Amino acid sequence: MISPAPLTLRLAFERHYLPHAVNICQSTVARYYFDVLRWERHTTNQPIDEIDTQTFLDYRRNCLSDGLAPETIESTVRTVKAILRLCGPASERTPFGLGLMHPPPWSGRRLRLTRKHPDVPTLDSLAAIYLQAGQATWPRLDTPPDVFWRAFITVAFFTGLRLRDLVQTLTWDCIELDKISVRAKKTDKEHILPVHPIVAQHLRTLFRTDTRVFPIPRSTTHLVRRELRLMSLRAGVEKITPQKIRRLAGTEYERAVTGSGQLLLGHTLGASDYYIAVPKILADASALLKVPPEFRAAVKDRQRTLF
Repeated sequence: MISPAPLTLRLAFERHYLPHAVNICQSTVARYYFDVLRWERHTTNQPIDEIDTQTFLDYRRNCLSDGLAPETIESTVRTVKAILRLCGPASERTPFGLGLMHPPPWSGRRLRLTRKHPDVPTLDSLAAIYLQAGQATWPRLDTPPDVFWRAFITVAFFTGLRLRDLVQTLTWDCIELDKISVRAKKTDKEHILPVHPIVAQHLRTLFRTDTRVFPIPRSTTHLVRRELRLMSLRAGVEKITPQKIRRLAGTEYERAVTGSGQLLLGHTLGASDYYIAVPKILADASALLKVPPEFRAAVKDRQRTLF
């Protein structure tokens, strides 16, 4: 008779954790798989019932010797603990415990985390790359590159959306006269954003040849960062990335109206917000938002397709 394979962390995750995670986001599943792989690389990958406090201590020590950041190490520890809690006996914290192992061991003291101050560009830097869009030669779409990039930079600033949502999730069906409704791929949370007049002005310049507003192929998404880097070099400013534009958006919204920045960047909407076309805090902040004067320059309507 062949004895069953030992229940390792990966098997426990796939056989027991995932079936119970009926509403888990796919990006979270992918992150858990990366954490499980990191655990396998820096431990002996023993069965879950042999994992003890010393295993966690050795894991941290091995990761630090390989130069991993404390934030990365502790992220994996949290994932491992979540899997082990489900595989342990039922308790007040995990009433659906499976009882496949003894109570999960203490994971040891957490490493001291070093939080870096976020690098946020200035509005002047954003305006500088906006002006440099006229020299862009990519992407080669029906919309000219300079028109594409000015619309992209403007929409990215006013919405604070992540790059993946800008080029994959944001479609013309998401846009109405007064609001933009987008469900973020990373968090699966819905964003309800106001349509600023400047955003509407730039959207009118785009040709609608695709259901997506910015139809960049997934395989060439990295070229978006390349083009923004080239614009930054030509403008003589610090390197601007989609993530930095998102940080700047949250910062400027927060300066306009306290609390609007965190809502813009994806904090859960309140129950009443779902009954309102656009959350008032975002609408007020959008109206008071400090905008580079270059954005307010007249944009010639090449094709009126939205309004």
